[in-house]
Amino acid sequence: MTFTSLSRHVAWAAWFSILSLVHGSLAATAIPATDTNTPTSVALQKAGKLFEEQNWAEARAAYDNARSFETNWSAPPVRLTVEGAVACSLKLQLWDDALSRAEEFVQRTKGTLEEAVGERFLGGLYLTIPHHGTKRGATFLRGQWTQGVQVYSWRKDSREAIRHYERARDLLRALPAKSDDLKKLVNDERIGLDFDLATALSSSGQYGSQYGGGRGPFWWWWDSGLEAEEDSEAVEEADYEEPRWAWGWGGQDQQTPVGIPLGPDGKPQFVGTPTNYSAQLGNGPKIRFL
Repeated sequence: MTFTSLSRHVAWAAWFSILSLVHGSLAATAIPATDTNTPTSVALQKAGKLFEEQNWAEARAAYDNARSFETNWSAPPVRLTVEGAVACSLKLQLWDDALSRAEEFVQRTKGTLEEAVGERFLGGLYLTIPHHGTKRGATFLRGQWTQGVQVYSWRKDSREAIRHYERARDLLRALPAKSDDLKKLVNDERIGLDFDLATALSSSGQYGSQYGGGRGPFWWWWDSGLEAEEDSEAVEEADYEEPRWAWGWGGQDQQTPVGIPLGPDGKPQFVGTPTNYSAQLGNGPKIRFL
């Protein structure tokens, strides 16, 4: 089946925009001049040149080589090597490899600020990679429309992104600020993270493709019908869903109507702002708290 719907064009336009931002962030991050003669810095410069020349596979190998000179994964150069290698994997459309590299960075930086930074980076990756593919048994071929069952993974990817963002948020809240400089870094990271988390929560992944449905960007505030779905256990969420084709629009998600949620006293519950953030809250309450 050829996927030619409007949703695909919008998805890939968003994808290329995000990928260009990844490349831009790497180019904007430089190694201090005093470090340019270290083995890591020399290797990073070589990898960056290969990246600029669009030699993605060679650049990724060069970033891995640069990382091999460092033993402390919390050191700034290691973060650059991991981000560079991930960017190369995205360019090569090796989605699982990009995710695994970010996951390894998180595992290798336990108990540091970089662990939270890595969790935030991993959350962003789950929103960046394609959310369509083909299921063959238990295997999901991301980004490929081929023989098998064609599915969307947006719901699963969105939940994973939110989980990593929330994990990063918890880590930053618990991280002891031993100096004013670290306190400022943590505060800046928390501000950026809250914006990322709110964006992920408002992208409608819990209810279907972010590109379908015809809803505006602020559905989470004024759409009381969706509020019921946020807090109801009656709505079944699957990791993958098959496209539903409709005339003129391509894939369309079918909403499960639940109605206005009721409290223990049987009275309707209206929109409110929670006093504390919790992973057990629905997306709407989480956004209103943030």
